[in-house]
Amino acid sequence: MKSTVKVMGQEIITVINGETGWSIRPAMMGGTGEAEDLPKDQLKMTRGQMDLGGLLVNYKEKGSTLELAGKEKMDGGDVYKLKLTDKAGEVTNIFVSASTYYILKTAGKRTINGQDIDTEVNYSNFKQVEGLTFPFTMETASPMGGQITIETESIKLNPTIDEAIFQRPAKK
Repeated sequence: MKSTVKVMGQEIITVINGETGWSIRPAMMGGTGEAEDLPKDQLKMTRGQMDLGGLLVNYKEKGSTLELAGKEKMDGGDVYKLKLTDKAGEVTNIFVSASTYYILKTAGKRTINGQDIDTEVNYSNFKQVEGLTFPFTMETASPMGGQITIETESIKLNPTIDEAIFQRPAKK
């Protein structure tokens, strides 16, 4: 998986290749501008994004358990609250629209850099791509305060990818 994020004109590049990963962060964002190994906590959290089937697809085969934790109201509509516990014991609450069955929110606690952090991601702006529905907007709290909004411009299914884009660059 490779992710390139532009923030205030600066690029943050993150690459996960199996059990290893690296990132390039500009100095103004706490990095060195060079490729650095990802900390284990961040690698573990980011590796979860590689599961394109999401949390629910094949959850049993992944060693997770799932239970219906109730029905709630969210933004005026009904949602099912599901409690997913992965094989490591981490709990994620998944809020599913009772009318569309889209996942509208995920929430849980994660350990990042030795600290327990409440995480929450809200999904919206659903669009279809080749018959599959994806959220094109994701919002989450920033560790520095405020909100981070990720807007997806396009999704391409099954593109041809040059494996060279995952190679760690040599030091400058």
